[in-house]
This record gives sequence, structure tokens and C-alpha cells, in this order.
Amino acid sequence: AIVAIRKLREIAGYAKLDSAVEWIRDYCEQGEKLVVFAHNRQVIEQVKAKLEEAEDYRGAVGVIYGGVSDEARADAVLAFQNDPGVRVILVGITAGGFGLTLTAAKAVAFLQLPWTPGEISQCVDRIHRIGQAADTVTVYNLVAEGTIEEEMADMLISKGQVLDAVLDAGRVVNTLDLKLAGK
Repeated sequence: AIVAIRKLREIAGYAKLDSAVEWIRDYCEQGEKLVVFAHNRQVIEQVKAKLEEAEDYRGAVGVIYGGVSDEARADAVLAFQNDPGVRVILVGITAGGFGLTLTAAKAVAFLQLPWTPGEISQCVDRIHRIGQAADTVTVYNLVAEGTIEEEMADMLISKGQVLDAVLDAGRVVNTLDLKLAGK
């Protein structure tokens, strides 16, 4: 069952590549940098390739996922943090959920949702750190309608509410808002 769910998540990732790339470009046209998280290396590579089809994105997309060398990882972070031409960094949720500082962005997008609210928090914390210029981090969830991702989003909302209630003595605060339009 887990293998089937993983495959469905990967298929959903591929199914929304074109619309996700269009959304990423639209966001970055506002002059903002963006951190994009996903699970599958192949999905990350496809997004990078599609972004770089446009001349103004060639060399403007950083990548971090499992298997990227420590040196390449450090170079990607430094370029994203310091080079105004590098507008997007694509990060594997597992490889980039810890130990990165990406405060040049004030928004994060999840191309593929993680399994737990804790993973979402860890990813968002890569941007929301000391040194961040913005007061808040905006989280966008690029969820494909009619796919397993909708069920995952509902599950993450429920898990987040339960965790917040337990950890905050019954008060639901700071709940990650993964709500889909109309839900």
C-alpha cells in the first residue's frame, strides 16, 4: 500500500508540472525569491528543466536533494542567498528539511506535500530564521485537484490540529493552514 501511495504521489507531481512551473514563474516575476520543496528527485529535475527552458531562468535555479555533494549544496545555498539572479531553489524535503538557511525568500511552495506537519514546520523553518528580512513566511501548497494530494492535505490539517491541541493544552494555535479552496 505504501509503494502504491508513493507512486500516486509521484504521478500527481508529474501531472501538475506545467501548471506548477507557470505558477513559480508568475510568483518570481514579482521580484521575489522562492523555495520549492518536493519529494521525488525526478520531479525536481523536471521542474528545473522546464524552468530553464526560459532564457531568464538559465543559471537562476538552485537544486538540493539527496546525492548532491556538500560542496554543490553549499554553492546552491550561497547563490540563492546572495545572487539576485538566482530566484528559485528546488529542495528535496528529506535532504533540505534540516541545516539550511534560506532567508533570502519570504515564501515556500510545496510541489509535493510531506507526510507530517513536523516536516512542513522543518521546511518552513529553513526560511523563517534569524536574519530573515520579512516578518512572516507564506506557505503555498501546489495541490492537484482530484488526486491523492487532496486527501493528504486533509490528513495533514487533521494531524496538525491534533498536535497543536495536545502541545498547547487544548488551544489550537499556529495551525498550518493547508486548506484547499472550498474546504
